[in-house]
Amino acid sequence: MGKVAKFAAIIVSSVMVLSACGKADLSIEKDVKAQTNKNATSTVIAPHEHLNQKPTPIKIDRIGEHEVNIGMTSQITDIEISKGDMYKAWTFNGEAPGPVIVVN
Repeated sequence: MGKVAKFAAIIVSSVMVLSACGKADLSIEKDVKAQTNKNATSTVIAPHEHLNQKPTPIKIDRIGEHEVNIGMTSQITDIEISKGDMYKAWTFNGEAPGPVIVVN
């Protein structure tokens, strides 16, 4: 097969593949609505009902020149998500998101 025939075969194959890709309708528009329950209430499981742990400090121990051990506590704390709305959340040392840790 000559060079021109190979080149023509590649061009024809490429055009066929690309034209086949263009015929499919790939645009899918679907109207999706979230299901909501307007009567939903938030309840706290019994062991956590009256639990609001005080924030604890981070424990930082420098072991060596390039090694630092950091101890954090995960705990349940009431956090205010908007004015007057409290949420019982798992936090790190009483903060959500957890505290910023910078080690030099």
